[in-house]
Amino acid sequence: MSIEHRIYLSFILLAMLFSINGFITISTLKDNKRMSDEISNSIEPALDRISNWREMIMKSKMYATNWVYLKTNKEDKIELIKIHKIEFPVLREKISAKFNEFPNAQIKEKVQESIVEYQHLQELENSIIISLASIEDYSDPEKFMTAQETLENEILIMSDYILATLTGLESDIQKIRNHKHYQLVASSTRLSNMILGQMLIIILLATFLATYMVWVITNPINNIKKIIADLGNGIIRKVNYKAGNDEIGQMIRYVNDHVDNLLASAKFAKSVGDRKFNTEFKPLSEHDVLGKSLLSMRDNLKQSDERLNESQQIAKLGNWWWSQTGKFQIWSDEVYRIFGIAPESIIPTDSFLFKMIGEENARQLKELRENCMVKGEQFSIECEVKITDNNSKHLLIQGKKVSNDSLYGDDIISGIIQDVTELKMYERTLVENNTNLTRVNKELDKFVYSVSHDLRAPLSSMAGVLEIMKDDTEDETILENINLLENSVNRLDRFIADILDYSRNSRTDAKCEEINFRDLLNEVKGNLKYMGDGTRQVMINEQLNESGTFHSDRTRINVVLNNLISNAIRYQKKESNVALVDVKIDLSDTEADIVVKDYGIGISRENQDKIFDMFFRVAKDSIGSGLGLYIVKETIEKLQGKI
Repeated sequence: MSIEHRIYLSFILLAMLFSINGFITISTLKDNKRMSDEISNSIEPALDRISNWREMIMKSKMYATNWVYLKTNKEDKIELIKIHKIEFPVLREKISAKFNEFPNAQIKEKVQESIVEYQHLQELENSIIISLASIEDYSDPEKFMTAQETLENEILIMSDYILATLTGLESDIQKIRNHKHYQLVASSTRLSNMILGQMLIIILLATFLATYMVWVITNPINNIKKIIADLGNGIIRKVNYKAGNDEIGQMIRYVNDHVDNLLASAKFAKSVGDRKFNTEFKPLSEHDVLGKSLLSMRDNLKQSDERLNESQQIAKLGNWWWSQTGKFQIWSDEVYRIFGIAPESIIPTDSFLFKMIGEENARQLKELRENCMVKGEQFSIECEVKITDNNSKHLLIQGKKVSNDSLYGDDIISGIIQDVTELKMYERTLVENNTNLTRVNKELDKFVYSVSHDLRAPLSSMAGVLEIMKDDTEDETILENINLLENSVNRLDRFIADILDYSRNSRTDAKCEEINFRDLLNEVKGNLKYMGDGTRQVMINEQLNESGTFHSDRTRINVVLNNLISNAIRYQKKESNVALVDVKIDLSDTEADIVVKDYGIGISRENQDKIFDMFFRVAKDSIGSGLGLYIVKETIEKLQGKI
């Protein structure tokens, strides 16, 4: 049997056990629910109705007795009539409705008989009510004696009989309830034991299946894993494990076949490394990446020098080799082209090189090469070379020592020469652009600062005029319009203040001064105490923990606290009359940990990555400019902090 079929069979077996367990559990739970519903919906209410009925009969017995012997007791007479006309009819309907669903037919029959007997009892009580309807009837000896005999010889005896019957019914129903409860407890216990037993069986079976499958799969896979690890270290060997007819056996055969193919590929690669390019080699298939790569390597190696020269020409980079003993000096074709001469048109010499790069650069290059040979330090030098009267180039020359080169049998310096003329032009352009950008940013900051101050002056005047207008009129419509104008002026003023804070933060350097956070919080609260606009109360809870003296830029910290606390107040829930804000500050000599917490509308998860973006507003009806949190983040980063 294959491993796949074994795994499927194991899962099917476990699934069957789970299904059987689930079926039995559901059936037992349904029976338990039925018994529980029967107890709570039928038996318990039936006991309550019988208890209520017994209490009513006892009251009726007392009221009937008082009717006969206490002729002036009007309250009991009223209560007896109330039982006859109101309470018993209602209770009888409830008893009949509840006992129609009762599971015991014998008890249902007894209840119906008791209802008939109690109705007869009420007829007897009605005869007393009619015969002694008035005070004068008590003076009639015949009526009184008849009523007395009816009470003592029939009503009291029948009442006691019905009460005894109801007591017996209560006892029988209580026994039924106790029996049902016992059945429910026993069923729950059996269900618990069964679930525990099946859980134990499932755990043991799963453990056995897991152990078996691990033994079947893990041993050969570990063997294959060692083979693969050896392949990573360059060791090629086959799997020494008996291969069966299952998936693991197929895998072992595949691995061994792959090892044979790798050995053939390694033999071919060695032949290519020995420059035996005519060695026969055929890929295993059209999907054999390694085989195709080896063939491509063989074909590409023939053209490597040509392609290297093409690449150097595109990059304007040539390579060179130099021997201190003077055995050789070699240039690639691109070095010749960089100096404006045909490849191999001259013999590379120091004299020609020094002439091309100039006397000062030649002296520096000599020193760098000698230092490289002695200390082995890599060197780099830039120089400007005049190729022709109208053509100059910027060159980058780099080199490093190659000790005891196996090809040339000598210590040499290997290096490159690159034409970086275009790169130098780009660098100069970038410097000019950065200079212009710095100048434009400074002019923009000055412009924003100037415009903001020029706008705040008329806004302040406008706010003053609006205050005067509010004092000069009592017209509600005009006052409402003035308030709208005043809100607009305040919003514009806050926007300008945000611009000023941003401009000031970007233009000025941070100061370092001791900060008294208690005074700073009082100042911020003073600025924000009227944010409620008279419609809500602003409550700011402070918790300041100081374990050192903190130094930073007080003005910038003020901006941060103002923005955070004002946001916490501004975006409280509309239905709340109190804007509650918690501010906690933990101080040390090196840092301040500030937490501002509100109980407002919150920020949706999809917007939390955007809240520090310039002009981003969380709510469409937000009255802010969208600059506040952006300024907070910029300010804190200016202070080398994080939010």
